[in-house]
Amino acid sequence: MRLSIETKSFTMSMDLPEFQACVTAYRNWFQEILNSMDVPWSNGFIEGCNNKTKVLKRVCFGMRNLRNFRNRILFCSGVPKKPRRG
Repeated sequence: MRLSIETKSFTMSMDLPEFQACVTAYRNWFQEILNSMDVPWSNGFIEGCNNKTKVLKRVCFGMRNLRNFRNRILFCSGVPKKPRRG
């Protein structure tokens, strides 16, 4: 904790605009940042899924059929294919 306070005061004394946004975010979200250190879980898996979907969206640019695009996302994510009805 002491290190972050010293870093914060050092950053404020430098008066660099690049660090001002960082210091402001740190001040605004300080309690939430501390709370995130206390819990044993993370949203890393969901962020990974979102990233994979966004990459596929870029790769599949221009794909006209939404059903095929959805199936490709599910296939690349490892979701098993549903059996066809009828």
